[in-house]
Amino acid sequence: MATVMTTGDSLPRSILLVGFGEVEIRELLPFLASFDMNVHYLPWSEGLTGLLKMREFDAIVLRMPSLRRLLLAILEVLRSDDALNRHTGVVLVASPKQLGAARSYVPHGVNRVLSDREMTVGLRETLLPLLDVAHRFRLRAPIELSALVDAHPTTAYCHTENLSISGMLVSCTQPLPVGSPVDFSLQVPGEDNPIRGTAKVVRLTNPRRENVLGMGAAFLSFVENHRSRLRSLLVRQAS
Repeated sequence: MATVMTTGDSLPRSILLVGFGEVEIRELLPFLASFDMNVHYLPWSEGLTGLLKMREFDAIVLRMPSLRRLLLAILEVLRSDDALNRHTGVVLVASPKQLGAARSYVPHGVNRVLSDREMTVGLRETLLPLLDVAHRFRLRAPIELSALVDAHPTTAYCHTENLSISGMLVSCTQPLPVGSPVDFSLQVPGEDNPIRGTAKVVRLTNPRRENVLGMGAAFLSFVENHRSRLRSLLVRQAS
């Protein structure tokens, strides 16, 4: 595959970025590294259809092209009945003036349309559910959450329902508002030292549908080597 850059070919999952400029790529790469996956980026070209027929991706993020036929051709290949990427999440990023036109591609197979003004934050919230479905591990463990709510320090003692390398589902009687940054301390079974870091609330659960009252949070950063400790924990859960 004609790849301009990857973050590491040893990683098990991959994301494809199409049509982004160098400045946008530099902005996105550090954020995408948190998902532990290969990152490939390519310009718009006629050859993309051939690539997508041969290579499967876990997520595809497209920059709105100037030529409608290019985007329609890509979506036709992606969503055909026997396509490798038929069920891959597709995100379309557009300028504010292009959002109306971009939304017209949702019936053709685009899962989410984002404004380039909210690109990084929007992609985190969008990619988390798209990427984590097959990579979450059920783990009920005590977790302490500390946040500022209406400028007042708040501490909640909850427990996780499941974990992934990029986020967690937390059962909590009083969920924090979406967008809230939170410090967490996760007590790992069998270990004395908790895993600590910061996260951001990205959604509230639907208790009737999910049978959980709580919230989903995306990890933002970890203390020292605690990200590696989380990865080791998930490996143990998978074995």
